[in-house]
Amino acid sequence: MTALPIVETQSGDVSTYIPTNVIFITDGQIFLSTDLFNSGTSAIPKIRSLCKFPPLTVEEQIITIYTGTNNYLDSLEVGQVRKFLFEIRTYFKTTKPNFQEIISST
Repeated sequence: MTALPIVETQSGDVSTYIPTNVIFITDGQIFLSTDLFNSGTSAIPKIRSLCKFPPLTVEEQIITIYTGTNNYLDSLEVGQVRKFLFEIRTYFKTTKPNFQEIISST
């Protein structure tokens, strides 16, 4: 479980007191700056450019997760997994076009 508590600092001063229990329960911290937000600064384009793989649709994510959690990848070498997942997603798109419709309607 990941906790993401919201803590307000005094005048944006991140060095102000933050209760230890808040820091203890978190996996990391995100510091949001009102001044940077209001100036239009956004890190999203920078982060997007770092992505190695294109995003998957919800249906593609379901296929991928199902494949992994139901042991279909267990017999593969690590280097074969990416190709196998690409091929199984392609298989569902080409031979089971109703699959995406069924998933998106549920």
